[in-house]
Amino acid sequence: MVASRSRRRPRASHAAALFVVAALASRARALRPPARIARRTARRAAPSSAADDAKWMREALALAALGGDACHPNPQVGCVIVGADGAKLGAGFHPKAGAPHAEIFALRDAGVSVERDARGGDHWLVDAGTARVAGATAYVTLEPCSHVGRTPPCCDALVAAGLGRVVVGILDPAPWVAGNGIERIRAAGLAVDVGVEAAACAAINADWIAGVVGLPDDVVDDPTAGGAADDATAGGAFDDATAS
Repeated sequence: MVASRSRRRPRASHAAALFVVAALASRARALRPPARIARRTARRAAPSSAADDAKWMREALALAALGGDACHPNPQVGCVIVGADGAKLGAGFHPKAGAPHAEIFALRDAGVSVERDARGGDHWLVDAGTARVAGATAYVTLEPCSHVGRTPPCCDALVAAGLGRVVVGILDPAPWVAGNGIERIRAAGLAVDVGVEAAACAAINADWIAGVVGLPDDVVDDPTAGGAADDATAGGAFDDATAS
């Protein structure tokens, strides 16, 4: 009989967290495509200043914190979607292990229908409807996942919704993602920027980062935590009543 695991997050040393953050930053720079390739392949997205990017990423971070320890063993992640006119269209966070991730709640909050394919379950069925999010930018504190765990890959949902750009706080250091999400998004023609508010995005998940670095690439979730995904009631949609 396997003893149940505590839901308390392990404490990581500050030095270990700083080392991982530096490694992630180096990896992010290596993933940046040459400018000529970026100009040729990227979908048209609204121009944005560094100040705007930082502002929206800080809002995504505030959302990520709402998940708290309920996310364990997953990371805390927040996402904000901003339209081509600079207006916020949707926002969400990962509320608990087993529930959809922040990007899915943000897309739904923006009016996009995102449901798990009941026939196979390994991908999201995305209907952007009136294309309100066409060319929009998603701000995500952690690289969108590219694997099938308890939920399908978020990177594919962002692409299918018709976004034009994705801004990522830090790369996902888990070996089953490790840049693959960004590569798939870029391959689909979206612009991707990495490293906005990177220190803060790493700090909120310092313990989680220290725990996943070095794991084998076929371990994607703790099977003893969280339960089955609850797409309809997981509660990660942003509450507009609390908006700043």
